[in-house]
Amino acid sequence: MFNNSKDRLFVISAPSAAGKTTIINRLISLLGGSLHRVITCTTRKPRDGEVHNVDYNFLSPESYNKLLKEGAFIEHASVYGNHYGVLHADLNKPGLKVISVDSKGIENFKTLGVKASYILIMPPSLEVLKQRLLKRDTESPEDIELRMAEAKKELEQSSLYDHIIINDNLEEAIDALQTIITGDIENEK
Repeated sequence: MFNNSKDRLFVISAPSAAGKTTIINRLISLLGGSLHRVITCTTRKPRDGEVHNVDYNFLSPESYNKLLKEGAFIEHASVYGNHYGVLHADLNKPGLKVISVDSKGIENFKTLGVKASYILIMPPSLEVLKQRLLKRDTESPEDIELRMAEAKKELEQSSLYDHIIINDNLEEAIDALQTIITGDIENEK
């Protein structure tokens, strides 16, 4: 379906609990290995079911700081009290790649001139987002309010993106992302 000889990057952002990880994972599975995830480094603790070198590269603060001092990250940020970074080496691997970053990451990538398709995944409403965060049951009430405030900021920054997907139906959101990726690749030929 896809021409793996071409290098292409799809940068996806979404508020917490908007469904970006689920959508990305399902699409990678559907495409049978032609689309690869760029794994982000983080100092946060893994959530239940998350796997090192699959979901994130979970690093100690010391390891993260060592990589930061070495200039190994093309982009890095502190989010919700944790550190995140994208390694130059991972981003420069050949092929079709997808990476999940926050809106600060989008701004940093654009400032650095990273050639990519920038995609925002949003819930149908902020109330739905809050319900998803509550259902996830991984954040304190204070963290939920912080994440809701960040989601409002991301909505205000929607002009940074090439495409916006509203995730009110998971299968339709997956189809929309696949259509965007296929269309962008076809347009580049």
